Amino acid sequence: KEAKNMKKLSFLIVLLLIACLICENALAVNVFFTTKDVNFVPNQRLEIEYAAQNGNNEDMGISVFFTGDLAQYMSAEPANFPLGAGKTKKFTVIINFPEKIEKPGTHSETISIKEDRYNQKGTIVVFAQVNQPLRIHVPYSGKYLDASLSTDGAKQNQPITFKVSVANLGDETINSVYGTVYAYNSDNVTIGSASTDSASNLESNTQQELSTLMSSTGIMPGRYWADADMYYDGATKRTDRIEFRIGELKAQITNYTQQGYFGKINRFNVEAESSWNDPINNVYADVTLKNDTQVLNSFRTLADTLSPWEKKNLGGYIELSNVPIGNYTVEITLNYAGKTDFVSGNFEAVEEPKPEPEKPKVFPGSAIATIVGMTLLLINIIIWIMISKKKRDSNAK
Repeated sequence: KEAKNMKKLSFLIVLLLIACLICENALAVNVFFTTKDVNFVPNQRLEIEYAAQNGNNEDMGISVFFTGDLAQYMSAEPANFPLGAGKTKKFTVIINFPEKIEKPGTHSETISIKEDRYNQKGTIVVFAQVNQPLRIHVPYSGKYLDASLSTDGAKQNQPITFKVSVANLGDETINSVYGTVYAYNSDNVTIGSASTDSASNLESNTQQELSTLMSSTGIMPGRYWADADMYYDGATKRTDRIEFRIGELKAQITNYTQQGYFGKINRFNVEAESSWNDPINNVYADVTLKNDTQVLNSFRTLADTLSPWEKKNLGGYIELSNVPIGNYTVEITLNYAGKTDFVSGNFEAVEEPKPEPEKPKVFPGSAIATIVGMTLLLINIIIWIMISKKKRDSNAK
């Protein structure tokens, strides 16, 4: 009997391990879609194409359902369908909009695609689910303008291009919209302004881009801020304030490696930052290590390109094989576009710390949780076997 019970226990353990392996690969459905945003139109029937892909090597069933405050208007065709191993199948999400939705603004809905997968005997069932967001935009009553400001900045003494994206989120047509862009310094003092072009007959759920040029003559390179007042049919909308830059052809050293291990070759980084609106090519640094006036070592970093406003490390290697422990002077010259930036500072050669003794390996939290869970399950199985054995023994008596 004991041998028989051990066989049962071994069989249950094997089933448990198989179940764990199946659960690891449970989520095997991918979903493809064309949009995440739609606009409400009264009484409209809207159809959106989706596709489900089975990324596993076994067949599954797919079911589609919806959650959200507008889920009652949503359905899928088909809502349930089989999906073969490695196959892709299209389905359609249908929205039957009502005459009116009371709450304006953006409604966040969820399209859930659930997979139902079975083993050949049908004894193990794994459910996994993929959720895809869908935002439904319901217009406000009357005329409602939304506006956002953007710019890439400009080079010193060149015009700054500002763009304003305007959208009519109301249910009435906006007859005319135009605006003024204002620029500010760090003290919130206005340093410039410019009028945008205008748009007319901006219908509900449509948008348009307006633009303007602002002079930067006399404005020093640096960081600035801007916003815009947009005027439409007797109302005003102010955009959020944004940051922009006036650039100059300049790159500077912002940091460098200040310590290395004596007796070996060390990685050495020079951090360079661009203040220019265009890429700066072939940027590199010449590094010299000195002990007072004696040159101990020198090298050149690899050349690289700095993107507009980018901060990047230029890498090289410093030889400290014959440099004793101590403090030294490092001189760095950054070379770019026929210009240079120079920094002189401290560099320390130190002894490399001895490696710490290897610590005992610790299982990650997830592994511990898995082991504890499996142990508890095995204990329950053993208890169940013992109780069953006692019942059989009692019945036999």
